[in-house]
Amino acid sequence: MKTYKKYDEGYKKLFSNKENLIWFLQNVLNEERFKRLEKSDVEIIATESINKKWQKKSSDIVYKIKYKDSFFCLTIEFQSREDKKILHRLYEYMHLIQLKNKVNGEIPVVVPIVLYNGISHWKPNEQYSEIILFAEDFPEYAQNFKIIFLDIKSIPEEKLISASNVLAIAMYIDQVSNNSERVLNRILNLRGKIHLNWEQREELADWLYEVILRSYGVSEEEAEEMFKKSGLEVDEMFSSTAEKIKQGIEREKKKIAKEAMKQGMKQGMKQGMKQGMKQGMKRAMKLIAKQMLKDNQPIELISKYTGLTPEEIKRLK
Repeated sequence: MKTYKKYDEGYKKLFSNKENLIWFLQNVLNEERFKRLEKSDVEIIATESINKKWQKKSSDIVYKIKYKDSFFCLTIEFQSREDKKILHRLYEYMHLIQLKNKVNGEIPVVVPIVLYNGISHWKPNEQYSEIILFAEDFPEYAQNFKIIFLDIKSIPEEKLISASNVLAIAMYIDQVSNNSERVLNRILNLRGKIHLNWEQREELADWLYEVILRSYGVSEEEAEEMFKKSGLEVDEMFSSTAEKIKQGIEREKKKIAKEAMKQGMKQGMKQGMKQGMKQGMKRAMKLIAKQMLKDNQPIELISKYTGLTPEEIKRLK
């Protein structure tokens, strides 16, 4: 079962929360120049925003961040699969950001971040000059920038569990998203360890439904009723979500077993028919061989036209 339906949309919604962004920059990337960032320093200037119905509205997520007496820009690219052209796309996009945000004829620095949550291992080139032919011979002419690449599976679990924000919860679960049983175990493991304010609880309920529960066939009305009964208590939401995942896993197992039985029966019938046809053809060839023997046809000729071996034909005499 594919656990997630909306990888990128889920992250874009969570990264539209400035508090989540600042926690990510300061605690996950641990970049010194981000250490003193505050919410008032951050402005979202372009984003593929997700509304309450979880529908896409524009393009990638871009921030304008106050720095000294001006600003720099930061863009986050969300990747759930490998992309050999990632540096080309970022280069083009970064230039567009710079052109749209010129100040007195000068263009701002753009910090590109690639957040990867795919299943397979992927480590792209991080320096743009690495994909330029003969860049080392023409360093003064070759374009160059570095990307910040982060595979969420590389983030220590303890750092995510101790963070107590919805983005950290999403990353913690997403690290094992290709295995429903492990997703279930991680959600159960979060109980008693996460403390969220009311706004974060609403954000968590929204994320749990849109990114996880919908994948297991839970309707919006059912999720609303479920979370209403929980009173948006974090542990209750985790427990009720885990129960729905258990039910989904059981349905999936039954479905797989039923399909396996169906395929087994189909294969058995196919093999039986094939064997039956083979045996029927063999009997038909023996009848033809007997008739040819009555007509005194040579054994070699009978073998040629019936496919029977000379020994089999001799036994028919």
